[in-house]
Amino acid sequence: MKNLCKGIALAVLLTAVAVPGSAYFEDIGRDARARGMANAMIGIFGNVNSVQYNPAGTARSTSLELNLQWGKPLTMGDLNDGSSFDAMNGTFLMPFTNDVNLSWLIRWLFMGLTLGNEEFMFKDGAMALAFDMRDNAQLVKETMITLNYAKVLDDVLFKGAKLAAGFNIDMYSLAFTKTADWGTLPDNPNDSVFTIGIDLGVIYNFSENIRLAVVFENLLKPNFSVFDGGEDYSPTNVKLGGSIFFPKLIFFENMTVTFNYVTYGKYDSSDNTATKASYHFGFESWWFDNIFAFRGGLQLGDEDMSELSLGISAVLPMGEHLVSFDYAFTLPFGVEGTRHLLALTWKWDLPKYVFEYDPKKAAEMKRLHELEQQRLADEENKKNQTTATNK
Repeated sequence: MKNLCKGIALAVLLTAVAVPGSAYFEDIGRDARARGMANAMIGIFGNVNSVQYNPAGTARSTSLELNLQWGKPLTMGDLNDGSSFDAMNGTFLMPFTNDVNLSWLIRWLFMGLTLGNEEFMFKDGAMALAFDMRDNAQLVKETMITLNYAKVLDDVLFKGAKLAAGFNIDMYSLAFTKTADWGTLPDNPNDSVFTIGIDLGVIYNFSENIRLAVVFENLLKPNFSVFDGGEDYSPTNVKLGGSIFFPKLIFFENMTVTFNYVTYGKYDSSDNTATKASYHFGFESWWFDNIFAFRGGLQLGDEDMSELSLGISAVLPMGEHLVSFDYAFTLPFGVEGTRHLLALTWKWDLPKYVFEYDPKKAAEMKRLHELEQQRLADEENKKNQTTATNK
């Protein structure tokens, strides 16, 4: 009976939700910050959390960031054989600077190759590398590796336009457990599947506090079929959304309100079902000089797409470095159980002179920065000496 239940579960996974074409693209949650705001994240700028939600969101980053997460994003409960899904993911974000960007990496890898207008391509932007792994030891392992490139395009549309764009190259891999009972499937499926997808995103700043965004997900419609010659394409989804920042709103401080509308494409031309859509509303408020954050969100859609979310963050400042801890809790509607995500993020705020491309200005900014750092160090030493003397 145990093997039979496992076989039935695997058959369902193969035909419905286990492949990334379903599981990943239904936004079940890959980031604790976004999860705490019901995934209403596509209008948020400038940090590592943006990579999986809007490829353009990293464009204005000014920090090196490393993010690691763990959770149980699927409430499949325990499958009939007692197993369940675990998820791990991580992202490394690197903004372009005056001495470190993608051009030097290309020249190093390809023995001096240059790519046209490098100043335009590798200035005022960022790149990131992300991985996402979901594992059920009894059935299947799903892995996604994402390469992100984002670019600031201010004044490109017209003078004064604050625009950013970006793209993700997503590489997906499925690996099925060889010991799993395939049951009575029509053909012997492959042990693994590899496919590629592309996402595009744009964010436009109407002002310092108001942003609108659009994302096109799965433009290549990656094929996740486990059968030779089979077709199981992930549809192209379109996301519209934005964010509004309020320095103070009622009793909330540093408040960001976010909203998304997602329309899910058809799997193929023969799909006569009604187009699915979901609505995402979220907020985030930072307190105590951006040391603590509280989040909430609501996602509405079909029964399996509706849920309530809450989240918190705590930040530990360490000079130019920050370490933050994030937690998200989700209560789905119409599905038993809850979902939890934990995240740890390291962030290094880079000095402003690394983003100055005029050598003379950059050198002067660096000199002033080093003088300021020395002044702060002297003040700290003097404070420590005074404390020691008083003791």
